[in-house]
Amino acid sequence: MPAPPPTAARGRCPSARAGLRRRRAASVAAALVYALAATSCFSDPGPPSDTTLSSTSGDGTTAATSSETGTTCGSGGCETSATTTGEGEGCEPAPEDACLVPSEYPSIQEALDSPFCDVIWLAPLVYSENVVVNDDVTIAATCPGTATIDGGAQGSAITIEFGDVLLRNLVITNGLAESGGGVRSNSSDSVTLERVRVSGNTARFGGGVYHQYGVLVIDDSEITGNTATIAEEDINELGANTASGGGLYAYVGSVELRGGSSINSNTVTSGAPQLELRGGGLFAEGTMIVIHDDAEVDGNTVEIEGLEGSVGRGGGLALFKVPALNIESARVTNNEVLATGDDGLVLEGGGLWSLQSELSLQSAEVSGNRVEITDALLGTRVASGGGLLLGGGDVFMSRLTMTESSLTSNLAISPGDASGGGIAAVTGVADQELRIFLIASTLEGNRAEAEAFATGGGIFASATANASTVVIAARNSTLSGNRAEGVLVGLSSAEGGAVFLEAPGTDGSTTLQLSSVTIASNTSDSRGGGLRTSGTGVTATLRNTLLSGNLADDGPDCSGTVVSDDNNLIADDTGCTAAFDISDKLGVDPSLAPINNNGGATRTHALMAGSAAVDAGALTDCSDETGAPLATDQRGLPRESGGRCDIGAYERQ
Repeated sequence: MPAPPPTAARGRCPSARAGLRRRRAASVAAALVYALAATSCFSDPGPPSDTTLSSTSGDGTTAATSSETGTTCGSGGCETSATTTGEGEGCEPAPEDACLVPSEYPSIQEALDSPFCDVIWLAPLVYSENVVVNDDVTIAATCPGTATIDGGAQGSAITIEFGDVLLRNLVITNGLAESGGGVRSNSSDSVTLERVRVSGNTARFGGGVYHQYGVLVIDDSEITGNTATIAEEDINELGANTASGGGLYAYVGSVELRGGSSINSNTVTSGAPQLELRGGGLFAEGTMIVIHDDAEVDGNTVEIEGLEGSVGRGGGLALFKVPALNIESARVTNNEVLATGDDGLVLEGGGLWSLQSELSLQSAEVSGNRVEITDALLGTRVASGGGLLLGGGDVFMSRLTMTESSLTSNLAISPGDASGGGIAAVTGVADQELRIFLIASTLEGNRAEAEAFATGGGIFASATANASTVVIAARNSTLSGNRAEGVLVGLSSAEGGAVFLEAPGTDGSTTLQLSSVTIASNTSDSRGGGLRTSGTGVTATLRNTLLSGNLADDGPDCSGTVVSDDNNLIADDTGCTAAFDISDKLGVDPSLAPINNNGGATRTHALMAGSAAVDAGALTDCSDETGAPLATDQRGLPRESGGRCDIGAYERQ
């Protein structure tokens, strides 16, 4: 029969709700004991020694230790001058109905196993436990970072089997498990991490956190310095050769990252060959994800060292069949997929890798991410999508909508082939479809660099399989300062400084639709400093679009076949094949100012006074690829109404 709590918790009566709801009694007798305990107060035997600095579990092992001097334990819990007043940022005093550990319960698990504890309040100690949660509960400390749950490398530090669970002001560390080194949640209910730091944990799936089925909310918290890894002896001969989610692994359910939360400095790595390593910060399958409210995924890494035939995907995030990822007012920055070694290395998606998923970026920043292969001399060596790599979908639609967002300074670098410094969009399986919409957004300073073939400094799009489709529609957007760079002079090929499109010899199709877009100051070492098209399945349509100041040996502004949908300005159309309209302006300098913050959410090229692009658009309102009017420019300022708008993304006021 379960025992009553060690003390009466400062003389209060446990609630009948706690006694009857919290634990499923093993017998009628146990249930009666719980009910009686809930209707009468236990006498208080008095506080334990005020010199107690550790909590000891029933088997005599130390459950909690403190390194803080001046800590005292009594009937009100363990106290220090910094952690009892509830003062300070993120601090709050223990509520009256809280169960106190260790002054009332020797360990967290004993408090969890009691029928009286809906709220468990931890003194500022280190708790060496592997905690299992089976019901609704709050586990908290007075101030952030003062109570640590240490898994001792003996399994997950916290396992949540079911229940609505709130973890607050905790540090969760030193867990070691197959999945969820720090926290493993199997609950179909909700789990909230509030002002929690999950760090220094290790697992094969979800080094920091493993979450499935339910709702996970990460609020004002940090998942940092965790590792997902797999040893060679653990590789399944049937092909289970993956390690995923250095910070977080999510399966189905939903995840919300908010309140300035950060998934940072996590790693997926291994010393075994023939592996697929995914999601340095986060891996998700079938999960609804929201990242907003100044949250970030920053500085995470997928790393392959000297391993032949390995694949690394998604330095920041790796997504598979995710029905919705919404990133709003948040950042994906400085993430990496790195490899050293030979033969069969494929790296994809420095910031984000996505297959058969639907993504939305609103007022988001994707910058400083990279995929890079070094010291590889032989075999396949492909680095794609320094910022984002997007794969096609069949039953599941693949789509990216990017609105008022910036994708800047991302890199794809390889001694073999590199593509899509900013974005790589690829459908490599028959009947797949991928759609990308760029709205009032800027791609700036991205680079694809290779010793063999470098394609698409800003965007690389390829439909390589039969009946597969890639469609990119850009409206009121700017591509500037992107580069496709061949490292070996005379030997390397570099094409499409801003955009490279291909549909090579298949029934696949790649379509680009540009409406009121500015492509300026991009560079390619070979062909198509601004735009390069290759293959009979490619269609690039330009409407009210400006290409100027791009550099390449062949076709500075564009190279290959394009379609004019009227009112375009191309400063140098050498190498550009098209049936241009009389409304197009060819060989004309548009007098662009350097890219700058000219208002609005993203950087633009202003039109200087007297520019040939001013009032040179359509005779009536500017419109997008569907014919719908564009009432504003990239900055959100009004376009000319009822008259001729300006060519490009910027409307001179």
